[in-house]
Amino acid sequence: MGKKRLFLSVIIVFAMIFTGACAPDGNPNTVIKDYYQHVQDGNWEAAYQLLAKETQENISREDFILYQKLLTETMKFEEFKVQKVNQVADFKVNGKKYNNVVKFTVTETNKDYYEDKEVTNSHEEYVVDDGGVWKLCKDSKLINSSIPQQYYNLAFMYFEGKGKDKNLIKAITNFKNAIEYDKDYAPAYYGLGSAYNDLERYEEAINSINLCIEKTVIKEFKSDAYNLLGIVYLNQGNYEKAKQYYNKALDIYPENEYAKNNLASLNN
Repeated sequence: MGKKRLFLSVIIVFAMIFTGACAPDGNPNTVIKDYYQHVQDGNWEAAYQLLAKETQENISREDFILYQKLLTETMKFEEFKVQKVNQVADFKVNGKKYNNVVKFTVTETNKDYYEDKEVTNSHEEYVVDDGGVWKLCKDSKLINSSIPQQYYNLAFMYFEGKGKDKNLIKAITNFKNAIEYDKDYAPAYYGLGSAYNDLERYEEAINSINLCIEKTVIKEFKSDAYNLLGIVYLNQGNYEKAKQYYNKALDIYPENEYAKNNLASLNN
């Protein structure tokens, strides 16, 4: 009987040691709620500190804060809800395997300034055991690729005068910022060409649109760029080149209604 008690005691002590060694510090629910609260409050430095090491290695603190600042220019983060889905072992997040992972569903409600309406979306998030501490593991590639897109969104708001006062100079600045961050981001060249066209800076518009054409492989978008090139030449009074590029747009994508209408107007 004494040996049995001793044996059970050893098991209990071993289990306590094993559990203590494997249990990460903190609470995964607290980590993810604190992260989103910091983001909502504009305390982006504190939010960044809650990210997993792998995430921080792939997105700098400066780029993370830049991303958050750009988001606040285009939308207002109004509220969030966090729901735990499950907890799993030996799970890959963003290509890296973690021994202990808690999966959450996060529902965000934002005020979209461009559309002037509330938008609600849900997505999955993962809090991981990051060297003995619970941390939020986010897709750093998605954040990095979103920065030029957010510059573009902001530029388009200034270009259209929706959500911001119309200002073509500020639109150009932000289209250029997107290009500076990613020189292959084709939509920014298209936007830049559109803004230059509206300012009657036609040579700069033509150069920007040609760069857009060079950097995109999407036929519908390439067709739109050729159509825009036709518009610029039309504004210059060069009807032959305008016709040439409207036809080029339709050669690439015959369903381009804008190019069809522009060509029909030119032929009448």
